[in-house]
Amino acid sequence: MEKAVEKTLLKSLLEMLRLFLYAIFFSFVFFFFITSVYYKGNFIKGIGLEFNIVQTNSMQGEINQYDFIVLRRTDPKSVRVGDIVAFYDNTMRYKILHRVINIINSEDGWLFQTKGDNSITVDAGYRLESNIYAMYWFKIPMLGVIITFFRSQYGLLVIGFNIWNFMLLFFLWKMEEKENTVK
Repeated sequence: MEKAVEKTLLKSLLEMLRLFLYAIFFSFVFFFFITSVYYKGNFIKGIGLEFNIVQTNSMQGEINQYDFIVLRRTDPKSVRVGDIVAFYDNTMRYKILHRVINIINSEDGWLFQTKGDNSITVDAGYRLESNIYAMYWFKIPMLGVIITFFRSQYGLLVIGFNIWNFMLLFFLWKMEEKENTVK
């Protein structure tokens, strides 16, 4: 009789350990997936998509500040007037998302004139083909607010606290379930 109780106890401890390891594993998988989804500045290899959070209101109306946007890698020759494109500024340090309002075929290749929908003036100069790297595909409104929060220290604390609480509640539920089956 005593051996049966010890065996049941050992089994339940091993089951709890297995569930705990699963919870940790899936927490890490979830964390790295979310990090890779909104790690700005990198295309996801193989599918040519980039995810970003809009930082300004220069395209307000069509695309608002804190919208989560998806960009598709594009060939600049496929860009048409009216398309919203992502390009590097002339210093190649900043990414900008504006609408193409004019295209000129010059000796240097295609030149694109751009303007933010919420801007009064046209962007200074023209964008070279080499500066345009992606085209706007779609947005998820205001998702950037949530992502920005969870990228902060407070957001990471909330995530950690909730993962801990979830694991604790799950283990308590499993222990209660085991106790009910033993009775």
